Amino acid sequence: MAKSLLSRHDLEHAALLQIRSCYGCEDVTAVTIDEIADPRFETNWGILSLHRAADVQLRLTAELNTVRAIDGTQERLRKLYNLKTN
Repeated sequence: MAKSLLSRHDLEHAALLQIRSCYGCEDVTAVTIDEIADPRFETNWGILSLHRAADVQLRLTAELNTVRAIDGTQERLRKLYNLKTN
């Protein structure tokens, strides 16, 4: 099955909705998608960081619920979408 191409904005929105549906991540306000230009990967994007309501930026090594939410979201969405590049 071919993956759909999404703009960075649309992919960030889809990831944000998925992450916010996870326990402990309801206050996430933004997600940043990073382009990956390495042909060894099956996809061309990853979730770089996210922001919480208190404007505290979290890295992937933050709290366990956040890490699980990011990992699960990337796994599900990477099967469906690639990032539309310029």
